[in-house]
Amino acid sequence: LSAAIRPYPCRVAGDVVRFSFSLYRKDRKFLLVFRPDHSLATKETVVFLPKYQYPRGVEVTLKGGDGKHEIDWDMQTLTFCHDDASAIVKLVVTKVIDPSVGNEPLIVGASERYIDDPDVGLLVK
Repeated sequence: LSAAIRPYPCRVAGDVVRFSFSLYRKDRKFLLVFRPDHSLATKETVVFLPKYQYPRGVEVTLKGGDGKHEIDWDMQTLTFCHDDASAIVKLVVTKVIDPSVGNEPLIVGASERYIDDPDVGLLVK
């Protein structure tokens, strides 16, 4: 199920440059890079965030733009609203790791290349 239940952009208020999900990283990094289209009626970008991958919550980091985000765990979505000045937005979501658990297991059979590579994922042009 780990490979099938993964985060993905449901609706993007602009042009997707790239998105990826690093299944074999402990932090389950999701990356979405897009160019906002300021001519659209909406500024909302919606990402599916499955509780299966993020059972203890997420940390959201925004680079190259500004805006607000909201997470709805009942719907398993992150909604991000970019500002009017954003030229390119890089949205990074990582899993909250409970330090009391110690080393959380990685997926069995993951190679070191995938564990250490932060950008394994899908490239969209």
